[in-house]
Amino acid sequence: MRKNLNILSLAFFVLGIFFFINSKLNITGAIIGSSNIPSIFSSIFGLVFILVSVLIFASGKSLDNKLEEVEKAEVENGEPIILDTNYLIGSCKDEKGCKKLKEFIQSNFDCGQPVIIPKKVYNELRIIGNNKGEINRMANLKEFLSKHTFPMENIDEKWENSRERYNNLAKGILYQTPKYLAFMYLSKIKNKENISIDKFLNSNFSKLSDAFSREKYRYDIETAIRTYDKASSGERKNILHNYDVSPADMEVLSSALYLQDYPSMIADKTIDKVKIITKDAHLLDSLDILNKSYATRRGKLKVMEKI
Repeated sequence: MRKNLNILSLAFFVLGIFFFINSKLNITGAIIGSSNIPSIFSSIFGLVFILVSVLIFASGKSLDNKLEEVEKAEVENGEPIILDTNYLIGSCKDEKGCKKLKEFIQSNFDCGQPVIIPKKVYNELRIIGNNKGEINRMANLKEFLSKHTFPMENIDEKWENSRERYNNLAKGILYQTPKYLAFMYLSKIKNKENISIDKFLNSNFSKLSDAFSREKYRYDIETAIRTYDKASSGERKNILHNYDVSPADMEVLSSALYLQDYPSMIADKTIDKVKIITKDAHLLDSLDILNKSYATRRGKLKVMEKI
């Protein structure tokens, strides 16, 4: 289509130039069935043909852009989506959020788009909530997910044999995030180990990715200390737990890394991009580490806070 439009555009352009030359030289001839074309009419015809040529060429470019957008959308529509625990729980804090989440999953399910809930994420979705409405929403969500999403085991039977290797890869990335380093420092405070932040950073910074500055790690550690110091003794256990990398976090990232390496199970096309929907800082920050330290994976993983 684009090639035909280019030929047509060129033909009109050549005709336009011809008429312009005709008007300048006052040449007479039978171009369009007339034996004598006045100079002014030749100029008008030339301008019209050139204008039509430009319009045809522009419409061809617009068509190209639209086709590229369609092709891009088709590829993106085949990308697997992995949902994290805290995103699922947070979405069911109110009826509106839960409805939006279900509609998103349902629409993807209906068009064959794989939405993946790793086994450890699904197991973390206990029936919890601060009120009866929230408890009911969580219970209904878990039942809904069992029918409209896929565990990794159902997508690829080889996953079980590769799980440990990819979990170790994910662990190595997540353990470099500022939030996890803050967890390590809080653990030292809990164990009453007296070490300055500077000394702690000096002993660990060389092992970390340069995706984050020393100041970023320091800021997150200082923020964690303030939160920990203000908390009661009973709350501090939960704070430590929240700063740690959970098995579900690890499996979300390891699943994404696996799907990048083995994309053929997702669709007939070669799709090696994966989306993670999460609100967890470990996973959000893992993207910076991947893009900085793993060149072959750069740009292939999307980590977003919203659907």
